[in-house]
Amino acid sequence: MGDTIAYLGPEGTFAEAAARQVRTVAVGALEPVSDVETIADGVERGIYPYGVVPIENSVHGYVLPTLDHLLFVNERVLVREEVVLDVSFTLWRNAAAVPGTATVVLSHPHALAQCRRAIAARGLRQEDAPSTADACRLVAHERSDALCIASPHAGAQYGLVAEAEGVEDRTGGRTRFYLLASRLAATPDTATDFRTALVLTPVRDRPGLLLEMLRPFAERGVNLSSLMSRPLRSGLGLYCFFVIVDTHIDDTRLAAALSDLLDAGVRIKNLGSYLAWPSAPPLANAHADVPPGSVASNDPPDRQARALAPPHDA
Repeated sequence: MGDTIAYLGPEGTFAEAAARQVRTVAVGALEPVSDVETIADGVERGIYPYGVVPIENSVHGYVLPTLDHLLFVNERVLVREEVVLDVSFTLWRNAAAVPGTATVVLSHPHALAQCRRAIAARGLRQEDAPSTADACRLVAHERSDALCIASPHAGAQYGLVAEAEGVEDRTGGRTRFYLLASRLAATPDTATDFRTALVLTPVRDRPGLLLEMLRPFAERGVNLSSLMSRPLRSGLGLYCFFVIVDTHIDDTRLAAALSDLLDAGVRIKNLGSYLAWPSAPPLANAHADVPPGSVASNDPPDRQARALAPPHDA
């Protein structure tokens, strides 16, 4: 017998696929839940022992509703491990619909964002759905005149027919999921395969603040693989910082860095040390999507000047 894991449903979502691949608990029953908030709150109140929620996508970035709920609502929910899935999308239609006649496509906003070229090429109007599987359900039972975008396997579960496969704009897309729990996995012998998610909130803003917050990590050789500001909601210009540190909370280097931050008046929320997913080999064109208009040291001086000193009115 394994443990019950709640996941962002209904059946057929990428979150269900992620739940089947967790490694720190024995997978028992999988329970689809309609929204991330119910999953996170259910884990905090002991209704669900574990929950799987999406946290980040390689194209669309962080899933802000998930992140903000963990930051600003839950107090005792911890990240136990992460699961990373390769993501590809299929365009599905109702089996009774005439191919090529639909004018609307349904899916989760992140899926729609990853398939813009295919949507534009067909002149489809986008409509958001709570999940990719919900989009399949709607096309199967309520919106037979529409198309939906979902995983290569989800549509078949609802009796849909594939109209086009591999409709994502870029291959190699990945989505990261968190396994939420009330307790962390056993402390490892080595911190190499673990990450720690933290929320750092400075008590006041001042020049050089971000540098001061990062220095304790750099001085001890602790790598931060992600840094993101989130508004505190009490006024413009007030932020906390969500950071992912590439080691376990039991690492003495990290403990020393956090001690320095506390002494400096930074408030710290620990979201947990979690088992990291094995890293994928770096893509050959990993930096092909540098924002347009960016300059490098080997660019011509006139190009650098335009970026560093843009034209302005006299």
